[in-house]
Amino acid sequence: MDLEPLVAQIDPEGEIPPVGGWHPEHEGEMDLVIAADGRWIHEGTVMSRPRLVRLLSTILRREADGRHALVTPAEKQLIRVEDCAFLVVDAERGADLACGG
Repeated sequence: MDLEPLVAQIDPEGEIPPVGGWHPEHEGEMDLVIAADGRWIHEGTVMSRPRLVRLLSTILRREADGRHALVTPAEKQLIRVEDCAFLVVDAERGADLACGG
């Protein structure tokens, strides 16, 4: 998966792209695992660039069959997610949040 065209189009600090509306013809599978502890592991090596992980997280989609994929307008690459796709690292409860109880 060539990320350069994607990086040029997506601001990693900006809005999440409309991946639900993307239906690329090219589909594949890549050696990328999101571990249960939140680490992203590509070809056996932990990804150590937070901005790259943030960028990839914006194109992550759960398919109807439960599998996870990184999706761009040009291609979809299936990946493996061990537990949850995201790990909450900080949260605050506020009066404006819709929380039960």
